[in-house]
Amino acid sequence: MGALPVPSTSLRSLTGEIGASRQRCPTTLRRAFTLIELLVVIAIIAVLAALLLPALSKAKHKAQRASCISQLHQQGIAWHLYLDDNGGRFPDRRDLKSSLPGGYKPWATWPASDPRAGWAASVLGDTNRAAEIWSCPSAQSASWANVPQAGQPSSSSPGAPLVRYWMWRFDRTDDPVPADNFWGRSESDCVTSLRAAGNPVAGSPDSAAQVELTVDFYFPNTVPSVPSELRGRTAHPGGRNRLMLDSHVEYLRDARTPSG
Repeated sequence: MGALPVPSTSLRSLTGEIGASRQRCPTTLRRAFTLIELLVVIAIIAVLAALLLPALSKAKHKAQRASCISQLHQQGIAWHLYLDDNGGRFPDRRDLKSSLPGGYKPWATWPASDPRAGWAASVLGDTNRAAEIWSCPSAQSASWANVPQAGQPSSSSPGAPLVRYWMWRFDRTDDPVPADNFWGRSESDCVTSLRAAGNPVAGSPDSAAQVELTVDFYFPNTVPSVPSELRGRTAHPGGRNRLMLDSHVEYLRDARTPSG
């Protein structure tokens, strides 16, 4: 018997399917990534990450510094209200310097006095009850933020918030009050007494705008007695925020504190 004829339409259909199959296979292969292509993509992502991460870190530091400046502004307002209600004089709370947890602690290493400011948050508790204004965001997140020099509770109550700012002009408990300390003094007396003290660090200010009241804690890398793990550390790498006696806030650059 002779072979049965195959309908031309069936042949065309079969030929079309085979051709389509052949076309699909190369297309599928072309769409797959090779190992080299994957490595190139990974390398590009790594380069982009290396470029972006420092920028993101810098933006984070700026945001935290801005938040700290806002907190110091609020402290300045609280002090202004306190002074208005108390004859323009700062409190003399050397008793709190000694009675707060840890007590008065002039460290054997730098600094030789105790500028911690737990007493200030306690005194201003009625003027501004926002505990968060006493702890800089950068100071909270630092790996070394809980060293004794960096913070002090605002009261003896369990779980009292830590104050992570320094006040150098309230760092002594001597009697009579040292000339470079402001316990019980008026704003004008503070400027006059500080000039008379001859403190080389504080300088010889001409006005309240040149007198530091509150500052981020910092440990200069040029002071040999600072423990090596703290040397060069500060809440804001490269400098610090500070509240001045006239209530304005400024950022002071300091090459001695490059590390956060």
